[in-house]
Amino acid sequence: MRERNVAVVNHLHNIIANDLSYIAMIANLQDGELWNRVRDKADEAFSSTHNIIRILDNNQYRHLSNPFLRISDIVDYEQDCLAAVGCDGICDCSEFDDEAISSGVRSVLADAIKEVFGNIRKHADYSSYYSLILKINSENGSNIPSVELLQSNVISSESTRYSTGKGLEMLRCELRDVNGEIHISNNRNVWKIHIVIMG
Repeated sequence: MRERNVAVVNHLHNIIANDLSYIAMIANLQDGELWNRVRDKADEAFSSTHNIIRILDNNQYRHLSNPFLRISDIVDYEQDCLAAVGCDGICDCSEFDDEAISSGVRSVLADAIKEVFGNIRKHADYSSYYSLILKINSENGSNIPSVELLQSNVISSESTRYSTGKGLEMLRCELRDVNGEIHISNNRNVWKIHIVIMG
C-alpha cells in the first residue's frame, strides 16, 4: 500500500498537477467568459489534486520517469511547451552527455528538469527570458562525473498562484537518494536554482 501511495503521489504531482497549471496558464492568457471558466476549473482541480497528495503523502518519494528518454529530448519538449504559451528562454545542454550517467541518476535528473520547468511555467515573468544550463563536470576529483544544473528567471508578480512548494520538497528527497543537492535563492526578484548530483 505504501509503495502504491508513493507512486500515486509522484504521478499526481509530476504529471497531473503540472498539466493543470499549464492549462490554467493558457486559459489566463485568453479573453472571454468560457476561458475564465476553464481557468477556474483548472484552479479547482489543481487544489483538489494537492489535497489528495497531502492525504497520500508519507514523506517517501520515488522517481518514476522513463529511464530510456534522453535528457536533451525532455529539455526540448519542456522548452517547446513554454514557448507555446509565450515564455521563451535559452537552454544550453552542449556540455551534457547521457552516456556519462547511470540510469538512476538519469531518472532523478529527468524529474528535476520537469520540476524546474514546472516552476518556470508557474512563477516566471513571461516578458523576460529564463535560462537553463545542464552540464557534466568530470573535474571533481572523482571517477564518477557530476551533473550540474543551473536555472534562473525573473519572478512574476503572480508567482505564488499555482505553488504549494510540494514539488521542491519531493525533489530534494529524490536528490538525496543519488547524492545530490539543490540550492535555491531569490535575490532582487530573480529566482535561481543550482542542482548538483554526484552520482
